[in-house]
Amino acid sequence: MSIFKYLVTNNEGKKLTGTIEANSIELAKNELNNLGFSTLSISETQEKPKENKTLSNKFIFEAIDKNSKIIKGSIESETEINAKLKLEKEYDFNIYAIWAENASEEEINNAKILGQKYLNEKTSKEYQTNKSESEQEKIEDKYIKDKIDFILNKVSTILTKFQSELDADVKQTINKKIDKILRIRNSSNKEYIVKTAEDLLLYIQSQEKTLEEKGYHDKNFELKLETKSLLKELKKDPNQKTLSEDISSKIQNWKKKHNNLSENNILTKLFNYLDKTFTVPIEIKNLKEEISNLKKQKKELFLIQIKEKDKNYKEKIKNSIKTIKNQIAIKKLEIKEIKEKTKKLKNSSYEDSNLKENFILLKEVNSIFAWIIGFYTTYYIIIQIFSLKQGVIFPYLFTFFFLIHVSIAYKLLLFKNNKITNIIIPISAAIILILSIVNL
Repeated sequence: MSIFKYLVTNNEGKKLTGTIEANSIELAKNELNNLGFSTLSISETQEKPKENKTLSNKFIFEAIDKNSKIIKGSIESETEINAKLKLEKEYDFNIYAIWAENASEEEINNAKILGQKYLNEKTSKEYQTNKSESEQEKIEDKYIKDKIDFILNKVSTILTKFQSELDADVKQTINKKIDKILRIRNSSNKEYIVKTAEDLLLYIQSQEKTLEEKGYHDKNFELKLETKSLLKELKKDPNQKTLSEDISSKIQNWKKKHNNLSENNILTKLFNYLDKTFTVPIEIKNLKEEISNLKKQKKELFLIQIKEKDKNYKEKIKNSIKTIKNQIAIKKLEIKEIKEKTKKLKNSSYEDSNLKENFILLKEVNSIFAWIIGFYTTYYIIIQIFSLKQGVIFPYLFTFFFLIHVSIAYKLLLFKNNKITNIIIPISAAIILILSIVNL
């Protein structure tokens, strides 16, 4: 066998040098390629591999390379950990067993068991990472497609609204740009899709000067606002979160990590409460976004109103500001109604659950009293039959249990949902009990 000196790069682009034994230079190259290296240079050499005194320990390993091929071999290193790291980083191997050269049969078996466990955990983590990345990519793709569809619908509305004001060649150019977006809509290059949609909106926005020159002051301003709003929508980050959403997300992550905790655990209850507090319903979130956009429009209108000299146009802007203020007030009222409705539903469900629990508890308590009354009735009959002496406390206890039983029965059968009876029935039962004791 000949010895060949080589210079290669690994998957990370790191250069590695060394020597390899093979029958020919082609076989040496093939062996290096099979190990996942890119050969930069290789030549036969007469020099023998230098002995490194620091690498005095030899380790046997079993691994899987990037082509899923099983590799068995040995490596010299100071420690087992260093040997493992070198095989993983430089050679891109998945190690599933490594042990010292002079290890016993038991140590080898233990190494294989531990190595297999480590490899399974590593594979599982990689799978979960790839899965979550794939799911995130799908979410982002859907977000982009939905956003593009929304913008195309809005542009179609703009074309209809400004049909008589825009020139024929301008409308033709806009339609060509829309066709281009529709052709690339399903492309994997999301940045290119967004950039093309942005070019469309910027082109439409540039027509405001033409409308201004033609004397369409109202239409010019309306076009400016609409295109500006669409550009902001296009550039909006899908991962951008509000403070409440960020807190809610962190709580969800904590719950996932500690999913083994009981629902009755104090921390779990606390985080469930916080999660409910900071979770904003989608209806309210959308309304708040609409309010935010309306406020920006109002600010822009106000700045234009200050600069505008034409009194008639200034009055129109003033009316537009009033309209926006009314729209904001309506949106705020809708948010308030949703919050009140949600609160009522929560209170209703809470009361229903409490009522159900109390109803079950009362039934159980009443059944106990029924058994006690049955026992005392039997006891009373036996006393009467055999002329036994009756205890002094017996009449009082029997009266007490009987009145409690009757009171609960009345509550369950006739006044189940009436809160006033929760006070009236116990007081009435107490009065009757006192009167009975006095008479007895």
